[in-house]
Amino acid sequence: MPQISLYIGHDVLEKIEKMASMEHLSISKWVSKKVKNALDNNWPSNYFNLYGSIYDNKFIEPKELKLKDDIKREKI
Repeated sequence: MPQISLYIGHDVLEKIEKMASMEHLSISKWVSKKVKNALDNNWPSNYFNLYGSIYDNKFIEPKELKLKDDIKREKI
């Protein structure tokens, strides 16, 4: 299998190590999985052309959500 070298900062490496550990993967497998997912075409062809293609008067725009109701994200 071909290999590549990456030059990243210590802060990024620490985050990668933490995430790989959480998923019980080696750093190499975790990075490989993320790169593959980023390169895969995950949307069916013409997916974005479907927006607005259905008319139904039951579809209504929800009222604006309040920021105070958001859950604080965990820092990685």
